[in-house]
Amino acid sequence: MDNIQRFSLIEKNILKLKGLSDKEIEHLESFGLNSKATFALVGDALVLSDLSGIDIEKSKTLMQWATDGAISQPSTPEIPNHQQQQSDSSVPFELKPLSTYEGWIQDARMNGELNENHIEKFRQVYQDVSKDLSDTDEVFNFARILTIMMQPALDEWGSGEPESAALHLIKTSEVFYKKALEQYPNHGRAHIMLGTQLSQQKRYQEAIPHLEAGLTLPEASDDWMIAANWYILANINTGNTFGEVTMVFEKFKNHAVEGSYFAQMAERFESHIY
Repeated sequence: MDNIQRFSLIEKNILKLKGLSDKEIEHLESFGLNSKATFALVGDALVLSDLSGIDIEKSKTLMQWATDGAISQPSTPEIPNHQQQQSDSSVPFELKPLSTYEGWIQDARMNGELNENHIEKFRQVYQDVSKDLSDTDEVFNFARILTIMMQPALDEWGSGEPESAALHLIKTSEVFYKKALEQYPNHGRAHIMLGTQLSQQKRYQEAIPHLEAGLTLPEASDDWMIAANWYILANINTGNTFGEVTMVFEKFKNHAVEGSYFAQMAERFESHIY
């Protein structure tokens, strides 16, 4: 199989409805246009037409679809809408006083829902993000350390929802991932971490678009393998094991190093895919 990233099945069908032939779609994929989101990187219809050889009218139609009509703002990539939705409207984006988090951490620690080895790192990251909440990387790092610290609670999610303190910390991480994506929609690692966390919470439908966005990162890289692993798992749990999922699985299986965790997961997935 080649290493060219492909449009999802539904995107390919939409492109055909917009008037593109299979050959034109393959041509787009050959130079990196492989999802609705990537069209926004082109900028406008004229550039798309010049790059692809597709006539200007078709190019206008495609750009209008890809940006949901927001052609005057081509610099903002179109990413699935969920990234701007909060899981709980009562959890706004804000950095609370450190003492608030410390209280939740101590409660979660007493309940065995937190990895205490990461508490000191959390304090360091808190100091960094508190200096500038407009720094996307620091916002992402804050969300990420919370996810890492809260793995015991996330690992046990299927056995019941965590206690209140752990839930506050997990919801906080979700809100901060979404803020990072609002600030920079193409933040691949933020998509992967959010998609992974949502999957751990059994919120598979919400997770899939974020994991799919993570698949735009370099194929076979560690980030891509993590995204593919959770993307396949989430789709299996929603009963979707066809089309794009099968293609991702084949690539995932081929790239998994023998004896690795990913190779073990590929073996587990295979009976569900075929």
